Amino acid sequence: MGERRRGPGLVVGPRFSRRWARHDVEACEGAPKHIDHLQVGGLRLNRERLGIGGAAGQMLVVRHPDPGTDNADKLALLASVVQPSVRT
Repeated sequence: MGERRRGPGLVVGPRFSRRWARHDVEACEGAPKHIDHLQVGGLRLNRERLGIGGAAGQMLVVRHPDPGTDNADKLALLASVVQPSVRT
């Protein structure tokens, strides 16, 4: 009880809703980074640093391509060929 829908298929609890309302997560835009990957060549990825509320000095860093670009296609290709090893 107390859960709310925030979008298609996304259900969040009251704790998340309170934090979201307080804006405990802040995005800090960063400069794009160029990575020369051995399999797909050059990749230009944006960097987002997210401060974590209640965890002084800790940041979550996310790198991502602009949607619909050659960089996004290259990253999707890499994701499609990388499969975790399964032990039986």
